[in-house]
Amino acid sequence: MPFFGEVVPQRLAVGGEVSGLLDLHEVAYYLVSLRQGDYQVIADFANAERRNTNIVGSVALLDGDGGNHREIVRFNEVDVSARKTGTFLARDDGPMILRVQNAHDAVRYELRLAETRIAVRGVAPAPAQISGEWIA
Repeated sequence: MPFFGEVVPQRLAVGGEVSGLLDLHEVAYYLVSLRQGDYQVIADFANAERRNTNIVGSVALLDGDGGNHREIVRFNEVDVSARKTGTFLARDDGPMILRVQNAHDAVRYELRLAETRIAVRGVAPAPAQISGEWIA
């Protein structure tokens, strides 16, 4: 089914990865089927010509019908490439849309979506194993 006229979001599975090329002000949409829980988005943006320049863009989460825009990560860097990580909570089971937007020179992007594992209330995490010599 088209989204906003002619745009048909591509599918992205939890645990999956997608990549592409976005020109100035271009947007890509990905349809994801989520279960209630916590998720992590890892986004990599790199200048398509491998130049040191502004990297400006974002990844946002939308409801299945395209409403309720929530920005997860924002890029505003001067570099050849940049990585941003963001987390969000899916309150209900159902479809959601990830919107990847570029607001400057052409970029190559990679987007990964993973379910995050958080500690269960009342269960303490295992202590870190620290070894070696400490110098004060």
